[in-house]
Amino acid sequence: MPMKHEKMHNDKARLDILIGTNIRKEREHRKITREELAVIVGLSASHIGLIERAERGATPVTLQKLAKAFDVPIDSFFAEHDNVKPTNGKCKNEPGVYYKKVAALLPRLTEAELKPLAQIINGILAMRKVSKIKWLY
Repeated sequence: MPMKHEKMHNDKARLDILIGTNIRKEREHRKITREELAVIVGLSASHIGLIERAERGATPVTLQKLAKAFDVPIDSFFAEHDNVKPTNGKCKNEPGVYYKKVAALLPRLTEAELKPLAQIINGILAMRKVSKIKWLY
């Protein structure tokens, strides 16, 4: 029986490496730091690093959060090919990435720092003739 257990362990390790590599490639392709991704998915940057290095396996819940953050199907983390590319074609110049980067930075700001930022956003929206977001004040 030890052979069966050893094979299962090797399969899990191989899968953890595959998943971690695909997560890292997806994150790097989008030019998102571990810290930014950690804020988006609610984990620590060190935890993301452990998953990317296959030192810790990702739980299904974590995979679901990461898939949502990257806007990719969860099975994209299981893809076995040399050049893993995001399945939706987003790159650093598309709005989704900038939105996520800004969202990752917002928790670092104080309430006083957020107020002028909200005013700027409302000004931009007003120029586009989009209704202002009142809750930002």
